[in-house]
Amino acid sequence: MPYDAGMNTGRPSKQPRTQFGERLHAAREARGFSQAQVAEQLGISQNAYACWERRPVALRPDQVEQVAKILNVSVEALFNGNGGALYPTIHIKEEE
Repeated sequence: MPYDAGMNTGRPSKQPRTQFGERLHAAREARGFSQAQVAEQLGISQNAYACWERRPVALRPDQVEQVAKILNVSVEALFNGNGGALYPTIHIKEEE
């Protein structure tokens, strides 16, 4: 049976998602993918992918790019939630 975004998505976690995990979860749900479907495309287990959504994780740059492509979102959107710049702009005051 294909995954349906209205389906029960598993037992509630005992810990809150990280901000990155929240955005990853929202992007996955928006695409209508299950954790298992994303994990399969990434070549990892569903449990490993679930950790990406639930715990602070250190992903390699290629993993971030790959999951962004699968979920059809920008890397910046996964980190910032708004598609903006990954790092804030720093304005340097010029001497007068």
